[in-house]
Amino acid sequence: MSTMFHGVDAKLEVLAYLKTRVGVPVVSTRPDKADAPKQFVRLITTGGGGRTSRILQDALVTVDSYAETSARSMRLALNVDALIHQMPTISGHIVQVRGSYPSEFPDPETGQARCTATYQFTVKIPQATN
Repeated sequence: MSTMFHGVDAKLEVLAYLKTRVGVPVVSTRPDKADAPKQFVRLITTGGGGRTSRILQDALVTVDSYAETSARSMRLALNVDALIHQMPTISGHIVQVRGSYPSEFPDPETGQARCTATYQFTVKIPQATN
């Protein structure tokens, strides 16, 4: 019988973690309806180095923080940034986080204020048992 080693979906780990801590909706897809929330956080998987050893993988996740104004989106992005950098002390799988400083990047499709940062997560892959 062979042993299966599966990776960890870093985006889902971050999504679940932020949903309980940010105070605004955390989503994978930008809400585009007229009743969309004024503030929300969107996560997108953007690649990464992949598996770096038998038990570690690197994943990139881009985080967009949307709000009514540039100042509010930056405040939200900085709050998210602080929370994400706490993950190695809280999460069982995330062992290291490196990220870019949030930058103003208004959404060209909606015109809404948005700050964007990309994070590299080093994730410990749980080992299957026979």
